[in-house]
Amino acid sequence: NAGRQQVSEVRVLQEKKNEAATKIQSLERGRQCRQQLAAEQEEQQQQKEFAESASNQQIEGADHQDEQQREDAAVKIQKVHRGNAGRQQVSEVRVLQEKKN
Repeated sequence: NAGRQQVSEVRVLQEKKNEAATKIQSLERGRQCRQQLAAEQEEQQQQKEFAESASNQQIEGADHQDEQQREDAAVKIQKVHRGNAGRQQVSEVRVLQEKKN
């Protein structure tokens, strides 16, 4: 009778030990999953920030390119205007010289 009781107590202790081990393993797996999820979220955030940064740089580059194109167009317009004004002056000088002659 005492031997059976000891065997029963050993079984109960073994079951409690197994339950505790299972709980510890479960807690460890949960901790690992949370860490992995946090790492994935951090990586996604970094990728998002990198993409936004690259996009902003492209926009800034496009703005700079647009500004440069505007400046080039303004210079070209000024050259044409100066050329026209110069030709007109030469033409007026010729007309005045012809009138004198």
